[in-house]
Amino acid sequence: MIKLIVNTPKGGVGKTTTATNIALLLAQKGFRVWAIDLAGGLLMSQALQNRSEFASTTPNKIEQKETERVPTHFPGASQYDFAVLDTDDSFTVGEDMLLGNRPSWRVISPINPHDRVGLQRIPRDIRALAAGAFLSPSELQMTIVVNMAYGGDIQEGFIQLRAALAECGIEGLLTALYLPHAPMETSPILLNDIHYKESLDNFLRGIGI
Repeated sequence: MIKLIVNTPKGGVGKTTTATNIALLLAQKGFRVWAIDLAGGLLMSQALQNRSEFASTTPNKIEQKETERVPTHFPGASQYDFAVLDTDDSFTVGEDMLLGNRPSWRVISPINPHDRVGLQRIPRDIRALAAGAFLSPSELQMTIVVNMAYGGDIQEGFIQLRAALAECGIEGLLTALYLPHAPMETSPILLNDIHYKESLDNFLRGIGI
């Protein structure tokens, strides 16, 4: 089972929206998905509970673990293809991801490139996590993705984010793909927007999913 943990060390960047749509898209593609909600408010699990793809008659599962630590064991993992974890921006999430050996873990970090405060803080925190992962047996695979869910110019956004990441020496974690603005949809589920759905699918393919 591949674990996809959506985490960025700041609120308001679209973690829950990204995690929710990843879990739903994978379920729609026929994969067996274990959606694990660690975020305060449990918005991902609440949204997925109303979807037929996560009905009790399907092989998919929703587990609510609000504000709990990132799990190290997944009983019954062989019954699922993917675990998708939504998280808070608590520093303990980063600590948890570095504990022990974590093969088959992918960390997806959405960033709003027009969030000036975020651009000052997030790259430094991700650099610390990346350095810790390099020095630990965690085997984390990390990817940063531009999240345009809040609108703005995409080219300018890429330039600003790439520059901020370059200052911390982690621009290599940034994918060339991005998640577009879906102005006609209501968060957290955006898959009815064809452009968003195709972009998310392309992003997942780009990281080997």
